[in-house]
Amino acid sequence: MANIPTITAINSTTYNLDYGTYRQVELGDITSGNCRPHAKLRHWEDECHFAMIYTALDGVLPTSLSGEWISWGDSDITVTVYPKSDDPQRNEHGEFEYEITLHNKPASNEIVFSINTDGLSYFKQPETEKEQGSTAEVSLPPNVANSYAVYHSDATKRGHGHKYKAGKAFHIYRPEAEDDDGNKVWCEVDINDQDDTLTVTVPQAFIDSATYPVVIDPTFGETDVGSVENWTYSSWIMGGKFTMGAVDAYAVSMHICSKLTAGVTAELCGMIYEDNGGNISARLSVTKVTAIQSGVGPTWYDFTFDSNPLLSASADYWLVGHGQGSGGTKRIGSYREVSGGTGMYVTATYSATIDPMTGETQDSTLWSIYVTYTAAGSPSPSVSPSVSPSVSPSVSPSVSPSVSPSVSPSVSPSVSPSVSPSPSPGWEDYTREGTNALPGNDNDLSTAYSVQDYIDVDDKDDVRVGIASTDDYLIHQFKDYVGAETSCNLEWEGQSTLAPSSNTVFLQIYNQNTTTWDAVDSDNAANANTDFTLSGNIADLTNYKTVSNTISCRVYQLTT
Repeated sequence: MANIPTITAINSTTYNLDYGTYRQVELGDITSGNCRPHAKLRHWEDECHFAMIYTALDGVLPTSLSGEWISWGDSDITVTVYPKSDDPQRNEHGEFEYEITLHNKPASNEIVFSINTDGLSYFKQPETEKEQGSTAEVSLPPNVANSYAVYHSDATKRGHGHKYKAGKAFHIYRPEAEDDDGNKVWCEVDINDQDDTLTVTVPQAFIDSATYPVVIDPTFGETDVGSVENWTYSSWIMGGKFTMGAVDAYAVSMHICSKLTAGVTAELCGMIYEDNGGNISARLSVTKVTAIQSGVGPTWYDFTFDSNPLLSASADYWLVGHGQGSGGTKRIGSYREVSGGTGMYVTATYSATIDPMTGETQDSTLWSIYVTYTAAGSPSPSVSPSVSPSVSPSVSPSVSPSVSPSVSPSVSPSVSPSVSPSPSPGWEDYTREGTNALPGNDNDLSTAYSVQDYIDVDDKDDVRVGIASTDDYLIHQFKDYVGAETSCNLEWEGQSTLAPSSNTVFLQIYNQNTTTWDAVDSDNAANANTDFTLSGNIADLTNYKTVSNTISCRVYQLTT
C-alpha cells in the first residue's frame, strides 16, 4: 500500500509531507515569513529538488488548512495541495496533488507556474511508441503520454545501489481537467527549465464550453519505477547502459522491476556486459536464476551473482535482464521510460549463458534496473554476516540515546521483514527494542525492521535505522543465514547520541549450546554522534548455528 502522509507543521508557515527516506515535500516556504502556495519536492537528502509556486496567489494567506490539505485562493482561482494514493501499484511511495480550481472562465487557457529546480533531469514521454520487436505504433496510457519522468541529473547515480535504484525521483503525470458537469479533457504540461516555468495548457474549446468551476489535477507520483509496462510473450532480453561512479567496485547484486499476469510462471536472471564504443561487448558476470511471483504488482526482484565482477571507475557497462515465461497470454511485464536513457532489447531463446550478445536493437529506453556494489578494497561479499550501517543522530534533540546501525547483508539483500519459514541464502531477520531488562535469549525483539529499514541499512551511505528510548537498554538484533560455513567475520558500524566513552556499546553473538550471549567486541572510547566499528572473527560456528544454519548477533548500549 502506498504511503498517504499527514501534513505536519515544520514551523508556523511551513509544512511537510513525509513519503519516506529520501522523499519529502515541503509546503509553504521555510525561507519566507508567509505560508505561500509553494511546494518543494526534496529527494535524496536534498541532493535534488523541484519547487513550484502559482505566483498570482503569492502573498495570499491560506484559506483552508488541515492535516489533509492546504488551500489558497481568490474569487477566480483556488490552489489546493494534498497527498493521495489513486495508483498505489505504480506510485508505490504515494502521490502529491497540486490541484487548480478555475471558478470562472480565465482570460488564457495557459496556467503558468514559476519553478526552481536543481540536480534533476526531465524526460518528456511521447504519445506513442513502437512496440518492441514490432513496427506497430502503440499508445501510452493517457496520463503518461506527454508526461515527464524525472531522474537524478548525475548519470552515475542511475542504476546504482538501493539509495538511487534506477535514479528516478518522481513522475509528473499529464493533467486532466473536469468541469462541473463531469466533462473531462486531457491537458498538456510543459517544463521550460531555461525560463523556470511549468505550464499547464487546457484545450481552448474546453475552456469555452465548460460549466464552471473547472478542476485541473497536476499529479506528482513518488515512484522508483518506470512509467511504461513492457509486456513480452515468451523469452526476452532487455537492459540499458549505465556509468560507474568515481571508484572501482565489486558488483554484489542486480535488481529488476517486473511483474507477471496471473497463472504465469517465469524465471529471470541478470547479466553485466562491458561496453565497447556504445555497443554491448563481453559478458562480465551472470546472476543466479530466480523465479518471480505471479499475479502481483510491480516488484523489485533481487539477483545475486555467481561471481562478483569488478567494475572500473567511470566506465560504461550494460545491465541486462533475461527471462522466460510460460502459460497465459501476455506473460512477463517489465518497466521503463520510453525516453531518457540508452536501452536495448532482443528476443532470444532463454539461456543464462548468452555471450556474446547478438541481434540487439538500441533505443532511448531507460529501464528500471540497477546494481549494488561494494568499493574495491572493502571486504567482498561473503556468507559471513557483515553488520555495518546507517542513519545520523536522532531527528530531534533528546536525552534518550539512539544507536543507529546499517546492515550490509551477506550473499544477497533480502528486504522482507518477515521470517522465512525455511531460511536460505540471503535470509535475514532484524529487530530492535528499548527495554529495561537485557534479554537472555535470542527471541525476536518487539519492533521488526520494515521493508524500508532493510533498504536504508543495506549500504554504508550514512542512512541508518535508529532507536530512541528512555529505557535502560537500546538493542538491535540481527539474524542471518550462514549455510554450511564453519566460520565468519562480523562487522558493525554505527553511532550513538550517547557517547560510548561514557556508556559502552557491545557486540555479542548468541551461543545456541549454552543459551547465553558471548562477547565479540565493544567500544568505550568513541564520541557521541560519531561513527565507530565493532568487529570480530568467529573461528568456529558450531555452537552458534541453529539447525536452520542461522546465527544471531546483537549490538546494545546501557543508557544509565
